[in-house]
Amino acid sequence: MKNSYLRCGAIWLFASLGILPPTAGAQVVTTSPAIITADTKNIVITFHADWGNRGMAGLPASTAVYAHTGLITSQSATPDDWTFAPTWPDNSAKYKLKAEGSGTWTLDIPDIRQYYGVPAGVEIKNMVFVFRDAAGSDSQGKTINGGDISLTVFPSGFPAPDMRQYPDGDPQPGATPSSDGSSAIFCFPAPEKKHGAARWLLE
Repeated sequence: MKNSYLRCGAIWLFASLGILPPTAGAQVVTTSPAIITADTKNIVITFHADWGNRGMAGLPASTAVYAHTGLITSQSATPDDWTFAPTWPDNSAKYKLKAEGSGTWTLDIPDIRQYYGVPAGVEIKNMVFVFRDAAGSDSQGKTINGGDISLTVFPSGFPAPDMRQYPDGDPQPGATPSSDGSSAIFCFPAPEKKHGAARWLLE
């Protein structure tokens, strides 16, 4: 008798995690790529001066705009305790944004750990930003409520791959939510695998 197999995939549920996708307008920035992990390379942060508190809206493109930026990590004492941040205001070239027109500026981050100087073993949870002029005046780019701009940094390999075996692993057809509601496993019938154990990588 032919065996039955299931192919399963993991989907993370942003709303149940209590976070917004990184491209949400309330964050004042958009990112490329949209989902950032600790291993993501060549990140582009785009600051939209007309979003959020509009503290830097209407600036001419000739204005020097800088990011005051740090991280929330496993070394942070509280959820808003910045680590690996420069002193205010640090006008090093690495923090200067490039004017792109229409009230937008971009910042390139080739590698998160190298950019911020984070050693291996320290978990990166969020990237945090405040945008400012060269003098660090009171006119700053923040969230609509005047808070720090925070971007979630997802775990390496997000969504984390996992292996399931059927029937021994006994995944169930349909959707099975995780215990904390942060993700769900979706399984559907798949063709029989001809060699080895029936193991499918979650994609």
